[in-house]
Amino acid sequence: MIKMAELATDAHPLQEVVTVRPILPKTARQPSPRPSSRDSMLTPIGSPKDVERKLTPMTISPLVSLNGLNEEKPLGDTPPLPASMNPPGADDIINCPFKDFGCTCRGRTLDIKKHIRDDKFDHLAQLCDKTISFRAKAMESMTNSTGNIDLAARLSIKSQAIVMKFSSQLVWRIDNYRKHFETAKKGRIPVIYSPPFHSHRHGYKMCAVLAPFGEGKAVREYASIFVSILKDEYDGILPWPFQCPITITWINQDETHQNKIETLIPKAVPENEPFLGRPPTERNPAFGIQRFIRVAELTKGKFIVNDTAFIRVDVDVRDVPTL
Repeated sequence: MIKMAELATDAHPLQEVVTVRPILPKTARQPSPRPSSRDSMLTPIGSPKDVERKLTPMTISPLVSLNGLNEEKPLGDTPPLPASMNPPGADDIINCPFKDFGCTCRGRTLDIKKHIRDDKFDHLAQLCDKTISFRAKAMESMTNSTGNIDLAARLSIKSQAIVMKFSSQLVWRIDNYRKHFETAKKGRIPVIYSPPFHSHRHGYKMCAVLAPFGEGKAVREYASIFVSILKDEYDGILPWPFQCPITITWINQDETHQNKIETLIPKAVPENEPFLGRPPTERNPAFGIQRFIRVAELTKGKFIVNDTAFIRVDVDVRDVPTL
């Protein structure tokens, strides 16, 4: 048995207490002393002890890199889903939505979606190319359009000249015809004048003259129609005397349009010079047809409807030199 030493009972309370260690047999292994603060001092890095120390290999997780960052496994192609799990239309063969911009990819719906996701930079380049090409074509089209507008403007001017030269130069609407007729019948205002018009562009300036109750020997029986040449700023470049045939039409307003038509053919003779020559004053004396249409015919037919009449004047200027 191990004998324990007895402590002195008369020890002074301030004296140091001595710990008595047990005496062990020689065969027993004494326990290693607990290291004190002086024994547990750190060894400096690079000391001989640090060199002799065996290195323990570091175990690295397959998902952890040496620098401590997670490394994801590379993604491969996604295996196709079973046919029963595919959404409707997944196996349809379609074109890439960027086909109009140059992409030639064609395949299953799911493959096209993956293609759009992976090849967005290629699609962006195709869009840029198409945009540049479209801009160039737009600029070319604008240039051509400008030229076409100029051409259209020139053609419009020429067409207007043709219309003025070969179509009706005057369609005269006469309102309140009964009033004009009664006034002429009483002799107060025997004639009425149309608005001025030109035979063609930069041509002869003229006006039509109507005597509703007739003129001269045609009074009471016929309506008379005349033409008067007016003085104008372009008279100096026109041939004189005036020799253009004039067709006068009193329009019948029924469905048959059985109009009353007469044609004047001026004769360049000396006695007609006051009528056909270059006007020395504001207006030449009028020339025309005294017996144009019977008054009774006007009242029976539809030459006057709703107290309105229409008279058309056509001047044939084909023989007038073009300026």
